[in-house]
Amino acid sequence: MSQAQPPLSINIEFTGTNRSGVSKGGKPYWILGSFAHLPGVKYPQTMDLFTMEADSLKAPGTYLVPLIASIKEGRLSFEPDLKAAVAVPVPQSGRAA
Repeated sequence: MSQAQPPLSINIEFTGTNRSGVSKGGKPYWILGSFAHLPGVKYPQTMDLFTMEADSLKAPGTYLVPLIASIKEGRLSFEPDLKAAVAVPVPQSGRAA
């Protein structure tokens, strides 16, 4: 009996710096400014994420984002599943008010 493997996921920090436009076909698109927190990499890496789905837009903050693995042109590829992203709670400071 095999066990289900947990999905791969990474933390992505959305900056709220988004650009938008309309394709030649008349469809809207967005480019989301973000940082990927990669395992084994000391500092978050800046990147842009492209989406054509308005429900994939995220408020600024850090999210746990599942990755969808596939083979593209014979190479392993990982794409973030923005619709399934879950906000990471902001840690509360230890000081009393």
